[in-house]
Amino acid sequence: MVLFSAYRSQRLVGPTFMKGITDRTRAFSEWYMGRPWASGYVIYSMDARTPLAITCIWYFMQRYFHASLEEDEFERTLIERWGGSVDAVRQNLTKEDQARARAALQHEQYYGSFLPAELRWLPPGLDLPGPAPSHHH
Repeated sequence: MVLFSAYRSQRLVGPTFMKGITDRTRAFSEWYMGRPWASGYVIYSMDARTPLAITCIWYFMQRYFHASLEEDEFERTLIERWGGSVDAVRQNLTKEDQARARAALQHEQYYGSFLPAELRWLPPGLDLPGPAPSHHH
């Protein structure tokens, strides 16, 4: 309890005991906590739940609004590649081959989405994700 008493601690350690390190620590703490990213909206935006919620909302909205368009795009591309009509596709491809062609088409689209624009190659009959303008055939 000696160090908690102002009179006795002055007799033991002196009035400037730990003053330098205390002042530097206090100054650093005030500077650190006063940064813009240490308060306010940045804390909420860096909260671990925020990107999770945004990702879930984006995923379900994308599935709800874009899934039907994507299905139409895959069907149209398969028809363009394998005969020009639904009957021609059924004649040229078995059900297993149709599934394989669909999986390959999805793979081409999703893989191409992550390529830089100058490396994208557009498979015939597919508009998405789109080629680089210099590679348009």
